[in-house]
Amino acid sequence: MLQTLLQNKFFGIGSKNFTGISLDSYNVKGLLFEQGTAQKYFIERNRDLPQLLKKIWENKKISSKKVKLTLKNPFCLVRYFSFPKMDKKKIRQALTFELNKYIPFPSNQVYFDFFVLKEINPSEIFIILAVAKKDVIDPILESFEKAGLDVSEIDLDSIALINFFLEAYPEENKNLNACVLDLGYDFSVMSILNKGFPYLTRDIKFSIKDIFEVVSRVRDIHIDDVENWALLSENKEDFLSLAQDNISNLCGELKSSFDYFEVNKGEQIDILFINRGLLSVEGLEDIFSKSLGTKISAIKVPADKWNGLKEDVSVGKLNSFKDNFSVVFGLNT
Repeated sequence: MLQTLLQNKFFGIGSKNFTGISLDSYNVKGLLFEQGTAQKYFIERNRDLPQLLKKIWENKKISSKKVKLTLKNPFCLVRYFSFPKMDKKKIRQALTFELNKYIPFPSNQVYFDFFVLKEINPSEIFIILAVAKKDVIDPILESFEKAGLDVSEIDLDSIALINFFLEAYPEENKNLNACVLDLGYDFSVMSILNKGFPYLTRDIKFSIKDIFEVVSRVRDIHIDDVENWALLSENKEDFLSLAQDNISNLCGELKSSFDYFEVNKGEQIDILFINRGLLSVEGLEDIFSKSLGTKISAIKVPADKWNGLKEDVSVGKLNSFKDNFSVVFGLNT
């Protein structure tokens, strides 16, 4: 039985001893936390999940079976809206009957959780609602059960990334309107924060896979090898040229959301933060900046987050992947 759909700063329980896992169709990324400190890491291709999990636990010698999980899936949604002010238990009961107003799925086919972000006035509150289809969640839970693991909490990547961002960039949260963009292998998600308060989250029809497929076809490189090829300095300009059209389309979608925010709030987006991913390729930030006319920054994991790592990782190797774990660290905020 799924006890808690979402967690952390918005949906939190706050245990400090667990393995945090970010799961998407491409990778399984994880960190073992002991007393709130990252001790071990892993990143593997997502294939045959139950067997992969067993292998990870064996190879990494992880004794704890407790897991906190964060997902990115098109059938996992986040919504924001105003709602009549009432007791939290009554809010949950009311939402159970009114979910169909806010989501495109039948309410009996989903798990949901919510958090009251702020009070608008004495009779009205502003809510963040997170929803995940049962036919997405249940098979994933079965995979973890087959591996002998206990999933105590499930989060969504967009919320975990917001939690991480709020902790790692406190000054930006107080003073700026920021867009946080999570570039994904199959699709991407953006969230707009109005001076520290989440205001809008939406899926974007952009995927890193689309770019990789173009490069694979044009340059006759296997799609599994495109990322390493793109990171080589001699291939940078070639990759940027092949990625240009996809990036421009992405910026067009972002701009429409920026305009929506500006019309409704009367304020502008000050900065776009991008969950690193493709930004490891030098020059991509310039494409975003020129297309949007907005300041761009990569989301980075502070170096002290890795201070407790007990594994022998060279500085060069650590620098090549560390910022890709921001979502997993978001499970520990």
